[in-house]
Amino acid sequence: MQTTEVYQEVKEKGIYQPDFEKSFFTAEISALKELYDFTLKAFNHVNNTDLPGLIFGFCMSNETSIAPIPDYRTFYQMIKIARPAIESLWKKLLKRETSVIMELDYPDTFDGIFLDINDFQFLMPPIIVSYPYREEDVERICSEMMQGIAPVPVMPSGVTQVHAPFIRAENITAMYPMFEFI
Repeated sequence: MQTTEVYQEVKEKGIYQPDFEKSFFTAEISALKELYDFTLKAFNHVNNTDLPGLIFGFCMSNETSIAPIPDYRTFYQMIKIARPAIESLWKKLLKRETSVIMELDYPDTFDGIFLDINDFQFLMPPIIVSYPYREEDVERICSEMMQGIAPVPVMPSGVTQVHAPFIRAENITAMYPMFEFI
């Protein structure tokens, strides 16, 4: 999910390069900055880059594989099923009047540092260890991210977070309006 302002920047400049110093989420929830910075550090390390920020997106997953979301209908169904894991994020995005769902496609030229949305939320400060998570999961997940290994989720949600370095016009395949949970 992005904003129409991001789309406008892509149209005007040819590229949108995120910068965590300008992040809507870290401005609103400063505790997220630590996790965002760690995710960026892992991405930069694995991809040998030096970026100021990342695009946070979604792909689908099951217990054995991670795959692109084939179409908007599948995305809609996936988000509805994953409502418990994603509802608070979704509500924040809905508050932004210019939020849109952007369908993006990238060639396989970088490691997206894949992470189940439940594991990402588990790592959000302050980390609270409760079943089914254990203390050692913090170090394992972080270590695997730094190695570019998609951690096996502790509590699979079916929604995997993927990270991208930028958005160019050729990456945008479609845009859709945000939808409310019914």
